[in-house]
Amino acid sequence: MTDTYYIAKQKPELVEFGTQYYFTAEGRGAPESEQFAAAVQSLYQRAYAARKTAAARFTVGKLEGLWWAKDNDRSPRDEWNWKLLIRMPEAFAGTEPMDEGQVLQMLHIGPFATEPETLEQMYAYMSQHGLAHNGKHHEVYLTDLRRTPPDRTRTILRQPVKRV
Repeated sequence: MTDTYYIAKQKPELVEFGTQYYFTAEGRGAPESEQFAAAVQSLYQRAYAARKTAAARFTVGKLEGLWWAKDNDRSPRDEWNWKLLIRMPEAFAGTEPMDEGQVLQMLHIGPFATEPETLEQMYAYMSQHGLAHNGKHHEVYLTDLRRTPPDRTRTILRQPVKRV
């Protein structure tokens, strides 16, 4: 069976993944901050250490992030809250289960500065289909942000939704 968790189209689509398990790290501040970089490094160290000790081999998941702020898009970047995630097999101690329910997702290709254009398409879909936000903004980073030019980055944007 193909794992569709890391697959998204360049148009809004509703999907549901059920309960997933993650190593997590939480913080506050801009994604360029030292705290954010340290959290990313720590998560990957934990995931690769777990992989070495696992009875069965597995692929370490992509970096993901949940993002929220007091004033949403208008908050300064240093006031952003985040929870970084790396998806893990269910069996690992220390993982956090999360079930977002139904999510609206869309593949964004390009720099983070152009994400609002993709989000507007998602919000229009939500409005047209009677959906409302039902959780924190979720991003799945498909490309290595340290090695990929901004215009070639690929990010799945997810928004948990509910019917209104």
